[in-house]
Amino acid sequence: MIERVIIIQPIYFPDVKATEMFGYVDALSKKDDLEINVICAKQQDDQGQIEENVKVFHTRADDSISLGSIWRFFIDARKIIKNKSKADNKKTIIHYIQPSPAVALLIIWQKIFFPSKIIKSFYDIKTGPISRGLVHVIGRWQTVMASLFADQVSIIAEVLKDEIFPKLIQKNFKKIKNIKILPIGVNQEKFFAKPSNLLQKEYNIDCKCRIFLYIGTHGKARNLKIIIDSFKDINQGQSDSFLIFIGQGDDRENLIKYVQENNLKKILFHEAVPFEKIPDYINSADICLAYDPFENQPPLKTIECLSCNKPTIVSNSPGASEFITWFDDEMKNLLIKVEEKDIIRAMKYALQNFDTLKLKPWDRIVEDHNWDYIITNKLMPFYNDAFKQ
Repeated sequence: MIERVIIIQPIYFPDVKATEMFGYVDALSKKDDLEINVICAKQQDDQGQIEENVKVFHTRADDSISLGSIWRFFIDARKIIKNKSKADNKKTIIHYIQPSPAVALLIIWQKIFFPSKIIKSFYDIKTGPISRGLVHVIGRWQTVMASLFADQVSIIAEVLKDEIFPKLIQKNFKKIKNIKILPIGVNQEKFFAKPSNLLQKEYNIDCKCRIFLYIGTHGKARNLKIIIDSFKDINQGQSDSFLIFIGQGDDRENLIKYVQENNLKKILFHEAVPFEKIPDYINSADICLAYDPFENQPPLKTIECLSCNKPTIVSNSPGASEFITWFDDEMKNLLIKVEEKDIIRAMKYALQNFDTLKLKPWDRIVEDHNWDYIITNKLMPFYNDAFKQ
């Protein structure tokens, strides 16, 4: 029987971006006689709340992929793992959440230099290659190498297997050929449809106005300017819709400056909010934007918005394929390519058909993605399988 789980991801925690980490911690912490540890990036102010019975170890690293940060995380996490193993003989799973060069290094180090019969590694692959050129190649082979050294491996959807693993690897490694599928989950005790007018109150917005909401990272690589330009096009001459961004990132100030320079008064920026507040903000929006320019990224905010039963404009990508399958013909009009004209089309359709779309059963699409169900029926058996390798 598993006695301890150490979840490792070099991100800030608790934090709005730590969606999977929150899901795992919330669900696993309900298990009797199971010790939950988290190893994450350095501590930040106002990072939200976690369960009392969860021990969080902060490293000296930030959440970037700079060489310095990668090295600091690797050194600190390795030390924590060694200290925990020396303290007792608990049967332990180290749950590594991808992507990260530091995570790949730790998995390889654990297999070669820290082999143990009572400590096993579980490599949780959440995304395929998300860039182009050399970065794409390095990222892909980093994931492949870590997978070969891990005791157990999972991906979020079958469609990602070919995106990540070359055919030769799939053919010759049973662990990859029969790779586990661990879907993205959502805490349905927190993310469900309920009345909320939080955004309307904060910005004094009339309840008759439609609010588009994007909540997530404001990184340069995401090119959120395309959403601003799309909204600018559909909102010309109109005063009954708003676009609100919630989050943080290295492009936030540039986006705010661009909106101010173009006098776009219906586009607003809200600071990042604690994770536990996110459902209230989603429920106060009319239409959510689960835009993601990276085809193989996990649809983290997509599932949260759908679980709150919100009409959601979704990037039509392999990462979201499991949910898109269940969209009916009218819902499919909200699927988008990463093109301004397609985003404009979906926004216009959402506004013109809002009364119909809001009655659709968006939450039923993800009703089988409750974290508690996934942890009990999929993850815990996967953990036990790691000890059979």
